[in-house]
Amino acid sequence: MIELSTRSIRSEKREFAAIAWDAAIDLLDNDTEDKHQAPDLFEQYVANRLDGIPTGSWLDGMRLSAVVRLCQVLGATEVLGTNRKRRGLTDEQLAKSAQAGFYILGEGPVGLTQLLERRLAASSRPKATIGIMTLLGDSVAELLSHRGNRTADFTVFREELKKFASSHLDRTAVNYNLQPSPQRRLSIAEAVAHSGASSNAIRRSLVQLNILDEVAAHKNDTEICVEVGSMRAAIKNATRPLTVAKVMALLGLTRNELDVVAAKGLLGHALRAGKLDRNFSAQAVHHVLDVLDVIPVSTVPEMGSLQIKPAAKEIGSSFAEIVRLLMDRSVASARRAGTANGFSSIFVSPPEIRSLLFGSSSPGVSVRQTRKVLETTTEVVKALIATGYLKAPPNEGSRSGVKIQIPQDNLNEFKEEMISLHALSIIRDRPMKRVARELHGQRIMPTITNQECGATFYRRSEVC
Repeated sequence: MIELSTRSIRSEKREFAAIAWDAAIDLLDNDTEDKHQAPDLFEQYVANRLDGIPTGSWLDGMRLSAVVRLCQVLGATEVLGTNRKRRGLTDEQLAKSAQAGFYILGEGPVGLTQLLERRLAASSRPKATIGIMTLLGDSVAELLSHRGNRTADFTVFREELKKFASSHLDRTAVNYNLQPSPQRRLSIAEAVAHSGASSNAIRRSLVQLNILDEVAAHKNDTEICVEVGSMRAAIKNATRPLTVAKVMALLGLTRNELDVVAAKGLLGHALRAGKLDRNFSAQAVHHVLDVLDVIPVSTVPEMGSLQIKPAAKEIGSSFAEIVRLLMDRSVASARRAGTANGFSSIFVSPPEIRSLLFGSSSPGVSVRQTRKVLETTTEVVKALIATGYLKAPPNEGSRSGVKIQIPQDNLNEFKEEMISLHALSIIRDRPMKRVARELHGQRIMPTITNQECGATFYRRSEVC
């Protein structure tokens, strides 16, 4: 064996490739003859186990990784002291500790018994106060009790400790249980009380992390218990801020729909001001999901029901206004399809939405909605009302606080009879001034002039 320097002459001190390359150069420049180093008993045992050669040792009943770890820890208590931890030992100290530990355990259970008897005789404490882990030391106790070592099988070693404790000690378990300590479990109810997150939010996180299956999901919050580490991961997932992309995926929204809904304050306050990089409160988003989860599921939508966006377009409303009604739990006709998620899965009845938004006394629409239907401005609609072309009976039954301005029948009648110059120019694909000159040349005069209401309207029967 030749010892080579692991110090790289270059700046990449932490770059393994650089260190290995410099070590290789050092090897070529080294004139020292190779020295054969015979493996010690521990190394030979490990080599035999790796080659599948049975050794006949009682240690063969344990996994090789457990044997190596146990020899290192137990040997360290013999070489460096009973309170010396495995963590922080150098490679040389680990090698010496492993040899010392195998020297004890390699002799069989009798070697472990002789070690414990020797330490028991050397102890100055009263025998009645000595426990098995007092003799072994804190590092061995930590090795056997730590839940991270539960995959390592120390069963054979534990059984020998029990035998010695029952035959040599007055107390078979002094301040220690020879079995690995079980991991503490936390229920959803406890997690809700500690974190402030909603029960459904934690359930969703547990499902997303593949910790909770559909069968267990039907249990109540006190019955569902998972390991503390898994529950902490679920709580973190349920409470950390959500990005725009994550919110869009959870709520089934397009980017434009998300911006509209967020602008109405229906998703809480964005944690960042910029539209492109803002995050949203997880509590606010999960509250929306909780509201949607309560909506009944229907595989076949009712006759006449539409998704939110088409329903808003049909009644001249907006996407955000229908979302607000859903958040208020006001829409009795709302149903949730099982094939989609979030708002894209919701179907509503347009007549009910119209009644909730504009009042139940007349199926009319507001000035703003009339503007959308006629493809004109608010000022023009108000002028049409003022000149009597559109009726405007007030309605105090509006749930949204918006008074009905135009009955639906009157608006439909006006739209069927009149067309604006702007809409006509779009149909004919020509500028408005050119269309007006053509109509004037045909001696077709506007029924409503720009001077009357700020826009020009013709009778459809004359121009279409």
